Amino acid sequence: MTKKRSKNQKLEELSRSKLRALLSDWIVNDLPNDFGFDFEVRLCSLLDSGVQEVSESSFYIQVKASMSEDKFYDLDVDDWILFVSQKLPVVLIKYCEKTDIFYWEIVQTYVWDVLEKSYSDWKTKKKRRMKLKNKLEDLELFKKYILDA
Repeated sequence: MTKKRSKNQKLEELSRSKLRALLSDWIVNDLPNDFGFDFEVRLCSLLDSGVQEVSESSFYIQVKASMSEDKFYDLDVDDWILFVSQKLPVVLIKYCEKTDIFYWEIVQTYVWDVLEKSYSDWKTKKKRRMKLKNKLEDLELFKKYILDA
């Protein structure tokens, strides 16, 4: 009997590879013991001589993938609580294979700006849906949001 690779496993690997390539100007460290975080990313800036300055600022990424263009993701409340308790920003990124687009939200900011204001009872639920409204296109803008978080 042979091992089988599912479409979801292939899609997960595709999304991780594309994201690593997109963020290649920064230091992207895999977190192999995935307990809610797939990558730890350290920001870098290009210096005049073409050398990068490695920043002290870093953040976590949790990557999800879908074959559809769905910009939503349902997270278990335990995951929300884990993410919001981190000192570093946690970014949920979802890859949509159909459009070849990454969507993202900073979890802590989403909790403060959306959940706490509109769904104050969110911690009493089993799951809560997140709408990912940002496209991962402009890395300088993305970096600004990370630093502001």
